[in-house]
Amino acid sequence: MHELDRIEEALATKRLDPLVFERCATDILSEIYPGLSPVPGGADWGRDADIHGPGAGPPPEVLITTSRSLDGIRKNLVSGLKSLLANEKPVERVVLAHPADLDQPKRAKLEKKAGEFNVTIEAFHGGQFFASRLRRDGYWRKALLGLSGEPITLSRVPSDLAESAWEHLPLIGRDQELATLAASSRDLIVTGRPGVGKTRLVAALDDIVFVDRDAAEGRLADDLRWLRPRPCCLGRRRAGHRAGSPAGGPAAGRG
Repeated sequence: MHELDRIEEALATKRLDPLVFERCATDILSEIYPGLSPVPGGADWGRDADIHGPGAGPPPEVLITTSRSLDGIRKNLVSGLKSLLANEKPVERVVLAHPADLDQPKRAKLEKKAGEFNVTIEAFHGGQFFASRLRRDGYWRKALLGLSGEPITLSRVPSDLAESAWEHLPLIGRDQELATLAASSRDLIVTGRPGVGKTRLVAALDDIVFVDRDAAEGRLADDLRWLRPRPCCLGRRRAGHRAGSPAGGPAAGRG
C-alpha cells in the first residue's frame, strides 16, 4: 500500500486523538486564515478557535471534531453553538473541521441545522482537505496518523482542488471531453485559458495521479515505481500553469 492510500485509510478508520487533531487542524487552517487564534480547552465555550479579521461583526468560530458521521458532526455543531450562546458569546459564522467526506446533501443538512441558530457555515474542511494537506505535511502526518514523515511527490487529486470549497461538486457537461481523453492512446496536452477547468477535467479521469510541482526526481521515481499508475494517466502541474494532462508515458504535460 502506498503512503497516499495509508493517509486516506488512516483518516477514514484510525482512532484520532482529539487533542492532536485539534492542534493539527488549527495549525493547518492558520495557513488559510492568518487571523486564526486557537482557544484552549476549558475556556473555549464550545469553540476551538477564533478567526480574527478586519471585517465588522463577531469573528467566525472554528468547531473541530474527530467524528466521521453526519450525526456526530451535527452533535458537535449543536453542542458548540448552544455553549457559545449560553455564555453570551455572539456567533454568526462558523468553520467546521473534521475527517469526514461529506457530500452536498449532508452539508445542506448541517447548514440547515446551523440556520436554526441564525448561524452560517462559512466553510467545511473535511477528509479530502486534510488528506491533501497531510500529504505535504510530514510532521502532522507522523504526529496524527503515525505514518512516515518522508516527502510524497504524488497525489490523486491536485491540492488546489482537494482544498477548494467546491471539491465536493460533481463535474457536469464534460462527458464528451472525458470520453475523448479516456479513449486516446496518444500523448495529449490539455490547453486553455486559466480558470476554464483544465485541472478539474483531468482530475475526473480514472487512475490519474498528479505530480507535485516541487517534486524531487529521485523521490518521484520511487513513488511512481511503488504506486504504478496507468502510464496514460500521469498529470503534471507546473508553477504558473493551471493545467493537468494525461500523458502516453511518464512525461509531464502543461497548459
